[in-house]
Amino acid sequence: MSGAKFYDADKDAYLLHVVCDRIAKQHGAKFSYGILFNDDICQQTFESLMGTLKAVRKLGIIDFKGQMLLFPVDKDVVIELKAPFDPNHAAWAGKPASFHEHCMAELAKITAKVNK
Repeated sequence: MSGAKFYDADKDAYLLHVVCDRIAKQHGAKFSYGILFNDDICQQTFESLMGTLKAVRKLGIIDFKGQMLLFPVDKDVVIELKAPFDPNHAAWAGKPASFHEHCMAELAKITAKVNK
């Protein structure tokens, strides 16, 4: 199946870590789900934001109360960034350099599209 696109959960988790780190630099390590949900880059990146949030929480990168966040009902729920982005974080340390490069290139492409 050449040309087929597959969902890459690791890539989305990595990108969400980067996005949460950027938001935390703007709003502090504790920010609302509404801020994340309404972030332009977040909206253009994640097809399954809730699934990615749960995966990143499992990695110990973020934390929030509850099992599932729904917008707008949970827009004020606090998400806490527990680990600032670092490509050497335990979740990413075993990944090849090409993984990091691919993720950052994807983010740059999305950012350029959003800022157009």
